[in-house]
Amino acid sequence: MNNNSRIPRYYAVWRILWSRITSGYYEAGSLLGTEDKLAEQFKVSRVTIREALAMLEAEGLLVRRRSFGTFVAPDVKPRGAVQFTGYLEDIIYQSDAAETVEFSTETTTDVPADVKSLFGGEPVGVVRRLRMAQGKPHLWLIDYVREDAFAELPADELRRGSLLSLLDSRDSAPIDSARQAIYAEIATAEIAEKLDIEIGSAVLYSERTLYDKVGPLAFVEMYYPGSRFNFEIRLGRVGRSSV
Repeated sequence: MNNNSRIPRYYAVWRILWSRITSGYYEAGSLLGTEDKLAEQFKVSRVTIREALAMLEAEGLLVRRRSFGTFVAPDVKPRGAVQFTGYLEDIIYQSDAAETVEFSTETTTDVPADVKSLFGGEPVGVVRRLRMAQGKPHLWLIDYVREDAFAELPADELRRGSLLSLLDSRDSAPIDSARQAIYAEIATAEIAEKLDIEIGSAVLYSERTLYDKVGPLAFVEMYYPGSRFNFEIRLGRVGRSSV
């Protein structure tokens, strides 16, 4: 858990557990753990854990058994989906279930033309990561970060942590807003190799631009294997409660 994050801790715990359950990282019927063990794992209070578990139980994702612990509901089916509800917090915590198996960083001006234009031709920090889920390549991720913000990021946390969470925890200028677009693309040779798919296979490509009070903060490129991943979007009516 990021102690400097401005996101409520119960929400952070809920979002991480929600991602792990719905992605299949935690199998249906498996033991999640006792409140004490979860509090120790996330380094939060039992009250925080109870709030997060209550939210998951209300969604039908958990079954809580006194004296035995908390279990993933037996009828939960992995979705592999990312839920968008219009809150930046959802974006920050959407990838916590994945494991980083390939990682590199550098500061350079040798970046794509649109990235160079976004940051005025100045050097940017570049982070490349390959993430795995359920033993298969799940996401090839390239982050371009404004140089001053990149310099603030703890190198030892960058590999295993969420870049968005680290950027948002900066006292100098947390994330103010974000814009994201999703496209259907065909896998190039490089992307096919990273995701272990055939060249020309369907790929979900998403790009995200983050802003803080200074201006453009980061530009993120994300490539998902189309056969293993889908996006789920929850829609509601203006002025009416969600169904």
